[in-house]
Amino acid sequence: MPDLRKQGWGIFFLYAAYSSPGTKNSRAPVPFPLYLAREHGVLHAQHIKKIVGGLESDNAGAVVYIDNEQGKEMVPTLVPYLEELFREMARPGPDNLAPVRPGFYNWEIGCSQMATSTPDLLTWAINIEPRFDQQYKIVNGKFISEPELYPLHTSTHKKFATQMPVGRQGVLVNYVPTEVPRNMKKFPTVADWNMDYSFVRDPRYPEANPWFTLSGSTKLRGDYNKDSLSMEIKAFDAPKSTVIEGTVIEPEAPIVLSSPNRAFSLDVSGNVVSASKPTNGSEWSAWVSLNLPNPKPVLRRLRALAAISPSQGETLVYYVSKNNQLCGRRKTQTADWTAPAVLAGDTLVHYFSNIITVATKKEGVLVLFIDSHVQLHMVRSLATPTDWPGALHMLIGEKTDKLLPGTGLAAAILASGQGIVLAIGRDLRLYFCNFTGVSQWTEPAPLGEEDQKLCSHSRLAAAAVEPDTVQVAAITNLGLACVYKLKASGSSWSLLGGRQPYPRVPPQDVPDGYTGESGTKTVADATHWSINPYGDIHLGMETEGMTLTCAGTFPGKSAILQRRINRLGDRWYRLP
Repeated sequence: MPDLRKQGWGIFFLYAAYSSPGTKNSRAPVPFPLYLAREHGVLHAQHIKKIVGGLESDNAGAVVYIDNEQGKEMVPTLVPYLEELFREMARPGPDNLAPVRPGFYNWEIGCSQMATSTPDLLTWAINIEPRFDQQYKIVNGKFISEPELYPLHTSTHKKFATQMPVGRQGVLVNYVPTEVPRNMKKFPTVADWNMDYSFVRDPRYPEANPWFTLSGSTKLRGDYNKDSLSMEIKAFDAPKSTVIEGTVIEPEAPIVLSSPNRAFSLDVSGNVVSASKPTNGSEWSAWVSLNLPNPKPVLRRLRALAAISPSQGETLVYYVSKNNQLCGRRKTQTADWTAPAVLAGDTLVHYFSNIITVATKKEGVLVLFIDSHVQLHMVRSLATPTDWPGALHMLIGEKTDKLLPGTGLAAAILASGQGIVLAIGRDLRLYFCNFTGVSQWTEPAPLGEEDQKLCSHSRLAAAAVEPDTVQVAAITNLGLACVYKLKASGSSWSLLGGRQPYPRVPPQDVPDGYTGESGTKTVADATHWSINPYGDIHLGMETEGMTLTCAGTFPGKSAILQRRINRLGDRWYRLP
């Protein structure tokens, strides 16, 4: 496997567990008691973790897909077996085995059914039956896979569940003859190739290409470069884009901005690297490692990185170490980077958790994460600590696991100092916590109607747009970008007018290109493109108004999609 990774291949872990019988040359299902189904689910999950843990490279937190290719219909005893298998896969241990994220390789109906009980299940959907009852414009080598068919949803079981797959087993259709002979009584033959195709480069760690981060006039984009087998990060402001040179960046590495003038990412050795530009300039420096002369930190394989500049000349960087400790480093105008400091004591970050930062008005910088017990935690670093890191941490709310362990996280602070933290719950609704001080937090609570579900793997973005109003962007369970508008009233928040979806509406008459009002950003039409739910999402104010930005996908292509949300009738465009 290391040799394949060096060649640039993504890895697809597939495990042959108990599965439904096939339709050809197979025996009848073997009945076994419910207690054995659950017991074997645990044993097989531990076997998976032992196999993955014994590989040469670090694969903690990778996705392992359980193979059930033959079963369109789920055998009754198979469901509790898989539920226990998925639960145990996501738990650490025994014997210090790292957990893996559960995935499912099955027909669409089975993927959707199992996503009901395992809402953060990652799926690889089988759809190998071309719909020849419909007319297609056949083109050699063309996928029959419309973007509208990406969501998996079915109502054939009690609870409606929707899931966005990481990839598909589908059909590549080739039209063989060019003309139909007059004496031919049947339609011309069609050659269909049964094949798999992925919406991400590496199915172990699903991340959508391109990566991006935006802050004010600063726009950074990361694309996988097949020649260098690494991520190429560009600063773009059409019609010009500049590659940030220096060390080779790790594929799927996060890109974060502590300010519009300083960026952070990871090199191929797992080192935190930084690049910067002058306040009034546009030329970025080369990537420089933060680790010298300090010893190299070993980062958790499922990457988590955050950075913030709470004051002029001060920069804070946070990451999760391999042993799941939250670590931080600090740099000021007069001092170089400090050695890594452990910030949350014995409290460990969950293997699948993201981390985010937010600067408060008076309470310093807050770092938020999900701990090993699937509870929301906060760590505070003082704004001007005498002795770095000067941190304290606390559990937010009661000890309940309402949230997904790998939930997207976002936060925003109002001018009054009141703040809100957003996350996705196990019921796939948007949850919020209000805080008015470092020790004054409310319990995580859902927002919106019960049927307003989100994609379990959606990122979240939040922005304070008025003195008492915050907007939150996410991806719905149907793959649509949407925005919630929340209004603060005292210590509570309310949802204004429900959430607003922004579907891709194909315009009737679209020019080949479009120039924004400022005349500096040229974009192209985004008709027939889809939102990639495994990609970055951003909500912010630009010269054209409040904009929503997402990763976009099209068969064989990827792009950054953007639209203004404060204008009626506006549409999606592709950034250069």
